[in-house]
Amino acid sequence: MQKPAAMICWVGWAARLVCSAVKMSGNKFVITREWLLPVMAATIFIPAGCRTLEQSSKYGLNEGWYKSTIFTDSIKKVYVVPANEAITAFATTAANQQFIDSTQAPRLVFTLNEKPAASTGYSFRQHSFDVDVLTIPIKYRPRVGTLSNQVITSVLNGAVYIGRRTDIYHVQYKQTPFRTLKRNITHYGFSFGVFSGIGSTMIDPGVTDGYVNFTYEGFINPTGIAAIVGINRFGFGLLAGIDNFIDRNRRYWAYRGKPWLGLSLGLNLN
Repeated sequence: MQKPAAMICWVGWAARLVCSAVKMSGNKFVITREWLLPVMAATIFIPAGCRTLEQSSKYGLNEGWYKSTIFTDSIKKVYVVPANEAITAFATTAANQQFIDSTQAPRLVFTLNEKPAASTGYSFRQHSFDVDVLTIPIKYRPRVGTLSNQVITSVLNGAVYIGRRTDIYHVQYKQTPFRTLKRNITHYGFSFGVFSGIGSTMIDPGVTDGYVNFTYEGFINPTGIAAIVGINRFGFGLLAGIDNFIDRNRRYWAYRGKPWLGLSLGLNLN
């Protein structure tokens, strides 16, 4: 998960969301009807996504079930137990795919400086359900009417992402100048899913055909699909979506419901 910088960004975003959504009614603060759904989504899904991300490092090889060909030529289910200096992979049997007898099950041990057999590398694959928080710093809007195509940058564009994820871990040993081996693990992650969130956009007479004769920054609800690729700590995503303007002037906004393409960048620090 992105740590201090991202947390500051999200705190600022949440403060602006609350200030825009809440108004005085008599002597009470109330949430306006048009903001009720976005506020509920932010309250429920964003903390849940953060908790999911904090449970384990996505790019690290964690203990659990994987698919691999390290014991046979075909893909089989294995159980991996990483430790400080060794990674142990246990094979399953055809009769029992759910439990491992650690005293009798075939195993391979990957130490820091010694590979278990004469091979150039080993791979482990894992499939999972992914809940994440995306930032959308760059958007490209195609031409709409008399408005030319635009590239928009903003730090206040974020979304909750839900998708199907595949993680692949390659374990390799490379020889050092001292004629010793050094273990190296490379992680590749692939995910495809949907997202929905909150962002901001500039509203002025140009994008409302003159119906709004002043300039202000309004909130939008970006929704769409995303494909995300991760290599070790670095990740990026390609997004396609539409924006729903959350404002009384939404029917005048030229980009309401119009498609856009976006880019999401991330750095996994957990």
